[in-house]
Amino acid sequence: MYQGIGSLNFAIAADATCLKQLTEDYQSILSEYLILNEGLARGLQICGVEAKADSSGVYVNNKMVSEALPLWFHDFLLFQGTLHISTDLDIYNEIIGTKWHPVKNDVLTSLSHESCNIQIDEVEEALPQGIEQTLGIRFQGQGLTEDEQKLVEKLCRLKYRLDKWTAQARQPFLTGMGKTTVEVFVAYPPTSMCRKLIELVGDVVSDLQDEVKVMIWMRGRGMHQHGRYPEMSSALRSANKQSIIPVVIVNGELRFRESVPSKEDLRRAVVDAL
Repeated sequence: MYQGIGSLNFAIAADATCLKQLTEDYQSILSEYLILNEGLARGLQICGVEAKADSSGVYVNNKMVSEALPLWFHDFLLFQGTLHISTDLDIYNEIIGTKWHPVKNDVLTSLSHESCNIQIDEVEEALPQGIEQTLGIRFQGQGLTEDEQKLVEKLCRLKYRLDKWTAQARQPFLTGMGKTTVEVFVAYPPTSMCRKLIELVGDVVSDLQDEVKVMIWMRGRGMHQHGRYPEMSSALRSANKQSIIPVVIVNGELRFRESVPSKEDLRRAVVDAL
């Protein structure tokens, strides 16, 4: 998702079952995208821009001025993307465009390139109004909750401030609302070593239940041991494929393998990941 001077990033979290009720000729996925893009387009119309929308984006003079990167979690949709207000498309092309994904200037544009000289703060104010009108709702402004603020700080510390994310695009494996995740992969039925490891992990995190999620995975029991749509790190998948047992994985990083670590070492690995 592009971020730069002259671009406005947006994110809309919605229950897709509610969006479904707002259209007569419902088409799975496409209708949800269409409705939200229509909200963005209506916001631009409030600013005096002749904008139109379809399921793929928002258009001015038949050129796209928005891009979205939707993320689905069951029936919930996080519709996030970029609205190009006065984006420098040369810089955009240098950063985003490749020989496999070239930027076509006859398709993608910005409002300033289409003689729509409006400021970002005008669009910031109008977009919520357009979405409200389209969805028939009223937004209530409020700040982050205490849990959300803690999550922001944790994500900055464990992800966005680290070179392994900014330079290598490697991210930690965090479940739910950013809980530190300890995955334990053991044999089935558990051997004496595996049982000892499970007991040790339970002891180490006993006072961290609000901050740590423990997932015990047993080889051969299938991927649905933790629900229909389980969260599973790539490190765990790799351990399963290579039959490495037992292992302890913290936030997606394999920390201990084929042995039971000391209580002090395991505790340190978990606390460092909080």
